[in-house]
Amino acid sequence: MQFTQIKVTGMTCGGCSSNVTKALNAVNGVVNVMVSLSDANATVEYDEKLTTPEQLKVAIKEAGYGVGSIDTPQQSSSKGCCG
Repeated sequence: MQFTQIKVTGMTCGGCSSNVTKALNAVNGVVNVMVSLSDANATVEYDEKLTTPEQLKVAIKEAGYGVGSIDTPQQSSSKGCCG
């Protein structure tokens, strides 16, 4: 699994963040989505074998919002703190 953070432009209310959340959750391979209206970003955990950051951007754009920068994807670890 990987995490990526995407800047989302054009969100003005809670409904907007809900729309972005729904659009990202509809992408095959997305495991978890957290959208912050105040920070204007979406943090997405996804299976890199099933989707890409580019596909996540397309989903946001198709929902009617703009996309800014994407932070470099980070791989999550299933190991514990001592693993």
